[in-house]
Amino acid sequence: MAIKAVAFDLARVFIKVRNIELNPVEKSLSEVFDYMVGNQSYWDWAKEKTGLSKKELEKISWDTINKIYELREPDIFEKLPNLKFATASNHLSMIKDWLKLKGVYDKFYCHIISEDIRFMKPSREFYEILIKKLGEKPEDILFVDDKEENIEGAKRAGLKVLLYDGQKLLSESILEAINEN
Repeated sequence: MAIKAVAFDLARVFIKVRNIELNPVEKSLSEVFDYMVGNQSYWDWAKEKTGLSKKELEKISWDTINKIYELREPDIFEKLPNLKFATASNHLSMIKDWLKLKGVYDKFYCHIISEDIRFMKPSREFYEILIKKLGEKPEDILFVDDKEENIEGAKRAGLKVLLYDGQKLLSESILEAINEN
């Protein structure tokens, strides 16, 4: 059994979140980019919280994403073996447009984004969709996240896991995890 695929969480794992001064609306919206997608959609919540239209909220959210996010390791795919890569994120689907803008969207075999699939980590359904889309056995997939509850959910689904703490380069941590399996 060998790792054939790596699934990345995005915010705080694949994507570095810059500590930048935000206005109150940007701050409020950004705090839940990857925490609120399920039953009460982000857009409904944001509209109620701010009184702004969805169009205004989309622009503010997009501008905030561009302001606070940066690729953690832009050359990561050159450092890792030729595997299937996936995004596995509780994020708004507009993050895929940001990945396209940064030139890495097509490096991924598939994208599992909560807003698109209507399930959030750590629900079993999220991981089942990830496994199905990757087309690999759960034990051949390395799931990388920074939240313990998501790691536990992935373990319950049979995935290999890496709790990423940002202390080393992401590529180094993944290579170590691959070599352990």
